[in-house]
Amino acid sequence: MDGGASDGSESGDDAAPLAVSPYGEGSHVGAEPPEGYDIKGNERSKKYHVQGGGGYERTIADVWFNSNEAAEQAGFVKAQR
Repeated sequence: MDGGASDGSESGDDAAPLAVSPYGEGSHVGAEPPEGYDIKGNERSKKYHVQGGGGYERTIADVWFNSNEAAEQAGFVKAQR
């Protein structure tokens, strides 16, 4: 019988420091983004907001990005305000 030891390949949510995001590399889904992930994305509108933009402070992020390029590769477009 196996003693329950795991190599980490089939473990729970805490197995890796960052879980794989459905939006690809450079993105994070969750309330607390990692350092450097300061671009807010809205899943419904598929728009992203950068710091200093008009809608940044009032946007509740569904997904966070670490670059404009990561947001655009995930199918998001930059908000005009």
